[in-house]
Amino acid sequence: MDLVPRRPRQPAASRLAALAAALAVAAGCTAAAPRAAPPPPPATPAIAEYLQGRPLAGATGLRLLMASDPPRLLDVDRGTSQLVGGVPAGQGGNAVASLDGRGVWLLQQGTTCGLREVFLDGRARRPPRKLPCGAGLLAETPLGLLVWTEPAADGEKSALLDPGTGRVVVRYPEVLGVVGDLVLWGDQELGAGPFTLTNRRTGARHRVPRPTPHGLADFGQVSPNGRLLAVEFVDLSWTRVQGQVDDIWLLDLRTRRWRHLPGTPLITGVKFMSMQWTADGRLVLAGDFERFGEALVVWRPGQDHLAIKRLDLPDYAGSDTFVAFPAPGS
Repeated sequence: MDLVPRRPRQPAASRLAALAAALAVAAGCTAAAPRAAPPPPPATPAIAEYLQGRPLAGATGLRLLMASDPPRLLDVDRGTSQLVGGVPAGQGGNAVASLDGRGVWLLQQGTTCGLREVFLDGRARRPPRKLPCGAGLLAETPLGLLVWTEPAADGEKSALLDPGTGRVVVRYPEVLGVVGDLVLWGDQELGAGPFTLTNRRTGARHRVPRPTPHGLADFGQVSPNGRLLAVEFVDLSWTRVQGQVDDIWLLDLRTRRWRHLPGTPLITGVKFMSMQWTADGRLVLAGDFERFGEALVVWRPGQDHLAIKRLDLPDYAGSDTFVAFPAPGS
């Protein structure tokens, strides 16, 4: 039997919040002329629906590192969670997971601002270092720490930092997702034209058309094999429905063509839902879905449906991404 939305429930006390996920990011701008892009996907009418799918069968073997306040580790199969030690209250929205899932980066703001990394048990992993107070954490990447900054004179709002020194390595208008030597960047606003896919090693650039005229592009998540980049296009006032819509597309980085995630566009409060890949190639969505409730959603490339598990989530703390990794013994 397929899972379908239930009647709206009373406002839940617990809301999704999660830590920004680790992306394999490499970034850079060159002056080489972009090559011609492949043709855009066929234009088909988008029909937004509430969350629907099939029941998720069997154990997931997953834990989620989530930014409740303070952050918590959630065991999906047991439905239990535990606090991450050493993270003071009020830091949930200013924390991102370390690239290897063994720690947390914390942005501390006050009279002066700084950055530090701790293990999940609270022990210091790196010494603190200064960071401009106008910066915000996005993700740790293999080539550095990705942050958003106050717009520069040329409009650049994303920066890649050396995690050891805090030095700015490179800046972009907006980084939408990166893997290996490739970085997808551009302006997330509607009507801003195509994105650009840059190879930082060779300097080659390719224009990539937007797959949909709807929504603002969000920070993408790369599959573990480096082939697919899942990008959310968020519309806070979809004209065809009374509500917010999250439309998820997957960019094939070899062919530079987009695929549409089954079950989307999805009508839901976009502030309470996010996604991340697992190490074995599953795309996971977690959140408080409108007219459905709190749930974990799983999709494997090649499937034509979403698999859904109802799941109680820690209290919302102002962040909308998370990290998924194997539970002990799985």
